[in-house]
Amino acid sequence: MIKKFMAVAFIIYIAVLFKITIFRNGFGTYELMENGKINAVPIINLISVFKSNPLFFIYVFVGNIIWFIPLGFFLHKLTNLKTIHIVMIGLLLSLVIETTQYVFGVGESELDDLILNTIGTSLGVVTGKLPNGQGR
Repeated sequence: MIKKFMAVAFIIYIAVLFKITIFRNGFGTYELMENGKINAVPIINLISVFKSNPLFFIYVFVGNIIWFIPLGFFLHKLTNLKTIHIVMIGLLLSLVIETTQYVFGVGESELDDLILNTIGTSLGVVTGKLPNGQGR
């Protein structure tokens, strides 16, 4: 019963994740590749955001990590995947989101997001291992 509940929660989590990252501005109303922005230089933009608006920096930095913690947690609890495979899924899902944001112009694609989302996935796996102390 708990696994079924977790599976439903995981589906809801993925739907919400896509809503806040891809479908937030009325996905489908943009021309392909017209408005997409890409920031492929890590850390520089985060430093700039920190200097100009420390509260927004916390929102961006912590938010990118927090939104991917459930991915690592749910995949750890619902599958028999090894930690490295779960982390790779987090990296790939983040890459899909960032690429989609660029292609459809629904956000700024940033290497920082990819890194922070992957850290979040890793923390989710660690969190999922805490109650029983078992590793895979």
